[in-house]
Amino acid sequence: MEDAKSLLNQVQKELEIGEREKAKTIVQSRRTGDLRDPNLHLQWANLCEELGMIDDVILELNFVLRDQPGNVTIHQRLAEIHRDNGNLEKSARKWKEIVELEPDISSHYLAYGSVLEEIKDYGKASEIYREGFEKTGDSALKARLKAIEFISGDFVVSESLTKAEEDWIPTDTQVVRFMDLFSGREGVYARQWVSSTGESGYTPIHEPFTLSVAKNHLMGNHTIGIYPLRMDNTVCFIAFDIDMAKFFLSKAITNKRLWERAENMAQAFACKMVDLGAAHQIPVYIEDSGFKGRHCWIFLDAPIPARIARRFALLMVQQIGRPPSELQIEAFPKQAFVEEGKLGNLIKIPLGIHRRTGRRALFVNASGEAISNQLGFLEKIEKVSKQRVYEFIQRFQISDEIKFPIQEQVSSEDLEKEKKPKSSLSLPTVSDEYHLERDPEFQYLISRCHVLRTIVEKINQDKELNSEERIVLTYSVGLLQHGPEAVNQLLGRCVNMDASFFLKSRLRGNPISCPKIRSRVPDITTRVDCNCKFDPKTTLYPSPLLHVQEMDRIKSDSFIGKTVDSLQFQQLLQQYLKAKKQIREIEILTKAYEERLDEFFSQAGIDSVQTPMGTLKRITGEGEKASYHLEL
Repeated sequence: MEDAKSLLNQVQKELEIGEREKAKTIVQSRRTGDLRDPNLHLQWANLCEELGMIDDVILELNFVLRDQPGNVTIHQRLAEIHRDNGNLEKSARKWKEIVELEPDISSHYLAYGSVLEEIKDYGKASEIYREGFEKTGDSALKARLKAIEFISGDFVVSESLTKAEEDWIPTDTQVVRFMDLFSGREGVYARQWVSSTGESGYTPIHEPFTLSVAKNHLMGNHTIGIYPLRMDNTVCFIAFDIDMAKFFLSKAITNKRLWERAENMAQAFACKMVDLGAAHQIPVYIEDSGFKGRHCWIFLDAPIPARIARRFALLMVQQIGRPPSELQIEAFPKQAFVEEGKLGNLIKIPLGIHRRTGRRALFVNASGEAISNQLGFLEKIEKVSKQRVYEFIQRFQISDEIKFPIQEQVSSEDLEKEKKPKSSLSLPTVSDEYHLERDPEFQYLISRCHVLRTIVEKINQDKELNSEERIVLTYSVGLLQHGPEAVNQLLGRCVNMDASFFLKSRLRGNPISCPKIRSRVPDITTRVDCNCKFDPKTTLYPSPLLHVQEMDRIKSDSFIGKTVDSLQFQQLLQQYLKAKKQIREIEILTKAYEERLDEFFSQAGIDSVQTPMGTLKRITGEGEKASYHLEL
């Protein structure tokens, strides 16, 4: 006994000084099987849980039950641990024991049945709900019986549900739509919990976000959070969490007037999000989060990189302006990427019940009133295109100034302390009179340096550059006569450029050398012709800007639009060839369709047919193949 207590104290001391690995080693060396002290086993279980040693937690809790077989709290704890670790069969067996120990507690039946539903044993779950309803009379169990009938189609319940209960039984189409809107990290989601002390949090569940999980969320059986970043660091939605600031929450939690004032502020700020989005054809949807604020949602019609989504979200907050001091804002995704094995931050998704308050998180209109038919509203939600997001970033990232610093949590309480933002930047503007396509130096340089041309083409196609590509572009083009204008116009087309990357004046000194370019962007130089020859008598420092010196030997004004190597010509040529290819593909496809049509027309013995676009006629001549004419 004394050895076990001494060992326990050692573990606690190692944890206090942050030596988790040493603490784990000590835990692994313990021998507690012969102990007959439930409290000591419980202390060991708590320490093991803190260290993430789940198997050891289960072992110690079972030792407690060996000596206290009727301890319902320990049974419940084991049931939840088994469920969170995906051992649903073990969790169900444990809940069965709990129901037998305390048959008059309705929550036990609800938990037991919920696990059985996850196993898809709907027959047994129905029996448990019916038994629980008969013994406790809890209407929540009756609602679950109706839900079982809906999910499995095998059971009929004579008792009718209230209209309010029926409104939260979704159709399969609504559940699929819900899952599509809130698609996040693959193979994992989080379940919200609340303790008897009122504290709440989330437990990661390493299982897919399935139809059954989504239905249980919508029906209020459990509440789900989603990790926005998928495995490839892309996201399907962008969200904003507008909450009461921590300093204010502690005051408002016991003051109804302050609470209502802060809620109104959160709603008003959310409406600013809606208005800004509407001005740029970006639908924004407001949700009452069910506790202390609002969520704003933007749904994407195709996944985009999290780094782009995050830049967009921070620019949205920046454009709206400073929030009231009572509020703080979090933008999701909160990370540009997550490392392997990590998940990033989660966000609770709408329409579930907030476990701390018991309130449903509902979509609301501009007045803050809940939208009618919440499940039906899911089908009316519009998604925004990637192009709209990129256009917004390009429009605002080259603004004249950064209005205020964006933090992980943007709190106006912190901002009020700063009369002048520390990160305020005055950015250069690109003159309306400057045109990249008419800049002789730039066009000649791009026509001769295949690497720089490839970088410019990437900007036009992908709307972004990595840091190495940006450096190569800046420290070559930036030294031209109109270098700042050219660089800023090109970087302005990118959606991932920070304000500090734009040039205020022409660069001086040596440009980046060809060898240095090859070391920075080998993925480009290895697939293009990066082998320019310069006269060794004139320079031992080769760089792309040596090409510009050649312009002295030709008329620069005659270059633009006439040299077949110019970027303008190359772009025009590519577009023309692309159009010709599409025409050729259409001609081949049309010919194949006409051959099949000829067979149908011949078999039917007709030469014309009415279509929604007009009359399609087959024209045949002696010895000629049939052709087709559509009279509109």
